[in-house]
Amino acid sequence: MGLGVLPQPQGPLAGYGFVVALRREARTLCARPPKPGQIVSLDRGCWLGVSGMGAARARETALMLIAQGVRGIVSWGTCGGLAPELPAGSLIVARHVLATDGVRYETSGPSAALLARALRSPVRSGALLSVADPVATVQDKALLYQRYGALGVDMESAELVRTAAQCGVECWVLRVVVDPAGDALPMAVVRAVDPLGRIHLWPLLTTLGINPERWQELRRLAYHFRAARHTLTTLAALLQPGDTKSLR
Repeated sequence: MGLGVLPQPQGPLAGYGFVVALRREARTLCARPPKPGQIVSLDRGCWLGVSGMGAARARETALMLIAQGVRGIVSWGTCGGLAPELPAGSLIVARHVLATDGVRYETSGPSAALLARALRSPVRSGALLSVADPVATVQDKALLYQRYGALGVDMESAELVRTAAQCGVECWVLRVVVDPAGDALPMAVVRAVDPLGRIHLWPLLTTLGINPERWQELRRLAYHFRAARHTLTTLAALLQPGDTKSLR
């Protein structure tokens, strides 16, 4: 499904529920997002649930939103980049989501071309891959890109699209690249962040140590996250016109 115009008076996502893995990503939708496992209502008739990372948590949150009567689910947040040409901050409008068992899930969603005219960041339409664990190394990203041809990789979208289809509602998948294909996801972050997105300081500092290259990787990831957050915040304003107070 493609949108003809943006924005509509009530927003094209009125009646939809956003599923976001991490609270820091959810802050692009509202200033005070719920804790993981909870849902809240947003202005313009939308709902928001923070799930934590992984398929099982995403499904649980989606079912909570569907129980509220939403007419669609939105997989929202960041992803790892697999396509080499996509920099941090690039928006991926997934037309289908691939699972590692080979199942392909079709999605709904807005026109990528229309969004590209409204956003300054690159916008691509294509496949997104969902996996069970974070993809940390450049080599692993390259192998996944060669095998699946997906633009990016996350851990929740395949389950969200599958759950939405089972329940008879639509699912949009809007993901923004935070760690490009040519950048490794710092192991310090992988080891220090738990499935609910909480950063544990001791594992982080222990892994970083005094190695300047590891600290540089962390600074680069922080810079990339700012680019991704900017794209998500701009996109949220487009899709929820008039809700500027909760988007800051």
